[in-house]
Amino acid sequence: MFGAVVKVFPAIAVTNLSVRHAVALVPGIVDVVVIDEASQCDIASALPMLCRGKRAVIIGDEKQLTHVSTISKNDDQQIQAKHNLSAASDQRFLYSAQSLFDLAKSTVGSSGYYISLKDHYRSRAEIIEFSNKVFYGSQLRVWTDYRRLKPIGNIE
Repeated sequence: MFGAVVKVFPAIAVTNLSVRHAVALVPGIVDVVVIDEASQCDIASALPMLCRGKRAVIIGDEKQLTHVSTISKNDDQQIQAKHNLSAASDQRFLYSAQSLFDLAKSTVGSSGYYISLKDHYRSRAEIIEFSNKVFYGSQLRVWTDYRRLKPIGNIE
C-alpha cells in the first residue's frame, strides 16, 4: 500500500519515533530522507530513517545545543571498547558526545557537500547580535522583516 500512498503524497513528514508507523522498514524505500535540527538528534534514533532512504540531507547547526545524553562519555567509551570500537575514528559515533549533525559533518569533511547558511530571518538584530558575535564570528546577516513580527503586547 505504501507505493500507492507515495503516488498521491510524494513527500511524507514523520518524526524519528513515528517513522515505524508510517513507512515500512525496507532499505532504500524512500528516495531522500531529510533530517532537520540534526544537531539535536542522536545518531541511534536517526538510523531507522536513514536505513529507509537512498540518500540523505542532514540539516543542523553545530552552534546549537546537542541532544541530551543519559550516558556518560566514559561509559560510552567502555561500551565501544567492549565491542572493539576504540580506534580514534570510532569516537565520532559516541552517543554521549556526538549528534547526527556532528557525524554527518565529519563524514563529508571538505568534500564540498557542506554548506553553512549565513542569512538569519527569525529575530530582531538586537536579539541575535550576542550569538552572532560570540558563536558565529559576526558572520550572520540579519534579514528579518520586522513588519512580520508581532508586537510584544500581542503575543498569543
